[in-house]
Amino acid sequence: MVEVSVIWLVLPSGDVVLQRRDKKTNVSPGLLGLFGGHIEAGETPEEAIKRELSEETSLDVSSLTIDYITNTELPHPNNPTTRRKIYFYKTTIDSDNFNVFEGAGSETYSIAELKRRKDIASSAEYFLANLLDL
Repeated sequence: MVEVSVIWLVLPSGDVVLQRRDKKTNVSPGLLGLFGGHIEAGETPEEAIKRELSEETSLDVSSLTIDYITNTELPHPNNPTTRRKIYFYKTTIDSDNFNVFEGAGSETYSIAELKRRKDIASSAEYFLANLLDL
């Protein structure tokens, strides 16, 4: 089983910042997804999300309050017989004015806009459908 940590970045307005995945990536190419990635050997899910956010963005992770939401198992987008254990986190950031070092950049949307989109990665879809009220 693959284990990953992902994070929902929320602005004070309630809008959400997602990562536009690179079209050449293996998982969810070209889709909007949550920032995050694989948990490395010996790493806790929280350590992984802090490392991933530091690697993927210019956000100062040490200044963020990162809240654990839940974890769940979902099928892998490339192979439905493989399960992924996904740890979901959430944090509020002051602005969407930060650098993105992985993927094709970031995009900001209201929840209503996101619910109408058809280009959302499975982990972000799960968050929208099941975890918004937490």
